[in-house]
Amino acid sequence: MTSVAVIAHSAKTFDGGLPALRQTLAGYGFVDPPWIEVAKAKKIPKQARRLRDEGADVLFVWGGDGTVQRALDALAGSDTQVAILPAGTANLFATNLGVPRDLDGAVRVGLHGARRTIELG
Repeated sequence: MTSVAVIAHSAKTFDGGLPALRQTLAGYGFVDPPWIEVAKAKKIPKQARRLRDEGADVLFVWGGDGTVQRALDALAGSDTQVAILPAGTANLFATNLGVPRDLDGAVRVGLHGARRTIELG
């Protein structure tokens, strides 16, 4: 079974907020997954690596382009997959990838959508 974890920039908002994310994940069978909230995007890399090291197969990243970029940089070269929850202002990266702008749609894509490998650097 896939192991899911969440890292969230707590100052960002999306759809029904973080409580709605917990409820949505529970609806997909992921009750109380490993969960870290940070107040600053600069804390994302360390926490993303921690969740990877704890066994997350899919890391849901709640935040904007900066948050997502920091998570991708931290997890580059690992087997952990990143699922984007576009909670930033513009969310250009998520938009370009076709990530839905509703919470359930974004979670569904994160769990069951096509996988893409992104070459960094």
